[in-house]
Amino acid sequence: MGRIGDFSCVEGKISHSEAFVQEFFNDKVITDTSKKEKLDCKGITGDIKNLPFKKNFFDCVVATEVLEHIPDPQKPINEAYKVLKPGGRACVSVPTAISETIFRKIHPDWERNSGHINVFSKKDIVLMLEDAGFKVLRTENQNFEWS
Repeated sequence: MGRIGDFSCVEGKISHSEAFVQEFFNDKVITDTSKKEKLDCKGITGDIKNLPFKKNFFDCVVATEVLEHIPDPQKPINEAYKVLKPGGRACVSVPTAISETIFRKIHPDWERNSGHINVFSKKDIVLMLEDAGFKVLRTENQNFEWS
């Protein structure tokens, strides 16, 4: 299946989902649940701006709903690129500017409680990824809030 580096908030639940694995490793997914591979997952607490992995370590990197919380989001993007193998894939998600605007209007304490210090346009995030060396293959807008 390959190594997946999940540098997201919470417990890496995105990269452990079958839908995610099908998207990035579709030739390796076993659909018969009686024969499903057991994922060998190891949790490591660390600093996303200084990842404790050697260069070219992961086949895929994931950063979902984390960059909006970091004062200098370019640093973790650069780190993710560094630990990704050549030809590897990345999955990055951030709240859309529309979602942020809506939630700031309907939730009086949204700005204070969310911990979001960055709001990204699609152009912003694409430029940051490209500055790190990524080739952006696809973008999608999904306006939602985790709950």
